[in-house]
Amino acid sequence: MLHFKGMMGLFLLAGLLLSLLVVGLLLPAWLLHQGWNVMLAPVMAWPLLAYGQAVLLWMIVLVVLALVLQPFVHVDMLMGDEETAAELEALLALQRSGHLTHDEVEAKLEQLKAEKLKPSPLPQRLVPKTPPHPTQPSPATKDDPEPPTYGAHWHQWRERNHPTKKP
Repeated sequence: MLHFKGMMGLFLLAGLLLSLLVVGLLLPAWLLHQGWNVMLAPVMAWPLLAYGQAVLLWMIVLVVLALVLQPFVHVDMLMGDEETAAELEALLALQRSGHLTHDEVEAKLEQLKAEKLKPSPLPQRLVPKTPPHPTQPSPATKDDPEPPTYGAHWHQWRERNHPTKKP
């Protein structure tokens, strides 16, 4: 989480955004422009590429990469909810009034973080697919528990509970 305060924070944010723009878009576009005009155009008899065209071509490359790599990238963002904001305001009000010390507020904040930041379940597209169950499963007994539902554990369970005859 980033906090920018005052004019120095605005200058820092502007510098950060400008750096990302230059390093992520303008420099690769300039390299593409130079590579096309200096190395490829004379050899292949291609027309020269203007700098604006190089920027557009690099943006097309970035969009294609984003579309190709989209299934492999997962971004989780933690958003504060109204309950957390209300709890924080109440804690700060108690601290200002002198009812809580700074250490007590810190301990309560750590407790809130531990409660709120529990790991979320995997998205459905990342959950492993279950293998097919045996065609004729045996009835479950105390000695024969239900099989696991995914992965290599299922095969280990099957070999342990229903061994195949080996010659």
